[in-house]
Amino acid sequence: MFHSGTGTLRRWLPSDGKETDPTKSYIQCGKQGKKLHTNFLEFESIEKFEKSRAGILFQVFNSIQEYLSEYMSVNFSTLEIDRSIELKNTLLKSPKQLHSKLDGQAINIVDRVNDEDSTNLVITLKEFLLPYITDEKLITVGKRDKENTLNFRIIHDAEFYEKSGQKDEYLPSTDKFQRQHLTIESTKNVSKPIVKTIIKEQLIKRDISSRTLNLFDWAKLQLKGIWTFAAWDEDTDHVIFMEIQPNGDFEFYEIDGQDILFNWQKFEKYRKFMTEGSSGDKIETLEGLVISDAGDINQIFLTHEISIPDLSKIEAILKEVETELPEDKQSGDELADIVEEFLQEASDLDVEKFKSFSSELIKIGNQPISKRDFKRLIAQYLGTTKKVGDKEIDVSSTSEAIRFRDYLIDKHEIRLKFPQDNQSKEDLFDASLNIKYFGETEKEAYYLVGDRRDNVKLHFKDACHLRKIVAVNDPNAVNGSKLIFRQLLETMDVDFVRTGQSTVIPFPFKYIREYKKFGDTK
Repeated sequence: MFHSGTGTLRRWLPSDGKETDPTKSYIQCGKQGKKLHTNFLEFESIEKFEKSRAGILFQVFNSIQEYLSEYMSVNFSTLEIDRSIELKNTLLKSPKQLHSKLDGQAINIVDRVNDEDSTNLVITLKEFLLPYITDEKLITVGKRDKENTLNFRIIHDAEFYEKSGQKDEYLPSTDKFQRQHLTIESTKNVSKPIVKTIIKEQLIKRDISSRTLNLFDWAKLQLKGIWTFAAWDEDTDHVIFMEIQPNGDFEFYEIDGQDILFNWQKFEKYRKFMTEGSSGDKIETLEGLVISDAGDINQIFLTHEISIPDLSKIEAILKEVETELPEDKQSGDELADIVEEFLQEASDLDVEKFKSFSSELIKIGNQPISKRDFKRLIAQYLGTTKKVGDKEIDVSSTSEAIRFRDYLIDKHEIRLKFPQDNQSKEDLFDASLNIKYFGETEKEAYYLVGDRRDNVKLHFKDACHLRKIVAVNDPNAVNGSKLIFRQLLETMDVDFVRTGQSTVIPFPFKYIREYKKFGDTK
């Protein structure tokens, strides 16, 4: 519904009263007990597309074009991309890729619950850890943490300790003890994805403890001197700096407004670029500072702007998929003729497969066949099918099936499924893929980080937000700061910040966030 006070569209809520018809809302409120998240873009079906956030936006856009064109004009902006980097680094994709990182690394499972559930969790956790290590003897099970070891601690959640009055078993990581906690309440059924995630979290903590980057080859960036990353802690007066040497060694420094800490004067000059000039409060949209060896300072801002894929093409393709077969190409005989026609034009085919397929269509004769049944027969004779629950899923990914489907599109304008080939993904979803850097001027630039092409299935969970880079006007600098962020774009082509996905700001900020959680306890 339209909120007159803010001039924005928002969800219809029960508190808005019965006078508002929720079926006419742009975004319907989620049902009680159901997940409220609505995917940014769906393309499994036209119905799901229209209910996704991008689909709703597209309907609003079309309505304005149709009904309000005399009064207003609305268009999507098209931007020229200066540099694009394909997201392809996948450290966590398979166990073998982690072997070198875990080679010889001791792992200790610490059971602080000591009941039947925790015992079973220890057994399962050990089983899932084995593919990632080189020697089973490296895994130990005990009751206490070990130094310089990846300690996986099984504990209760905070609510349990609060209600029972027992001492909370959570302990932060330190430079000597790397700790990752699994609460018995939330991880009774531990899975492979969970284990992969907790392993990469431990590897980050190990890097922090050793003050050396092992998950990323910093030297490949060929940066000169020390580069610095700065981010706020929760406290307004507390800033954490991470200095990275050319070889990947690093150190953390902190500025606290209440105390004069080591190197305070060295870093205090940067804090003014993280606060509002008048109030001294944090700049809410600022995600951090990047400082080059030459002292150039770049700010990273989150904007409210997003990138939009080619919605008109996506909608058109979905409608093609869901449109029934043409009237003159609906019967078994007519479709069998197309199969024979394809056999005459194509080469290097499994002819017997196509002959069997054609014979089945001929049996249907002059009776019409639905597109759904036609797709099922293609999967049956040219590809394979599999059952998921009660549904039979088409997995006809053999070369014969793909070539025949392409022929149907090119020669007969019959589209059977939404394209999943790499070129189609690039054409349709370019605005939501990879790293894009654009709009560079002397002092400003923009970038976005999308998804990996291989990750694209039938939806995009979230939109890609544009981020703005600003080279600050430092009055103490002779010529002001230069834009340096282009040199750091590859620091977002990693999959160890968000498991299996890229990160939207340089990965050192993840290290800063994890360092904040470190404690001084032994």
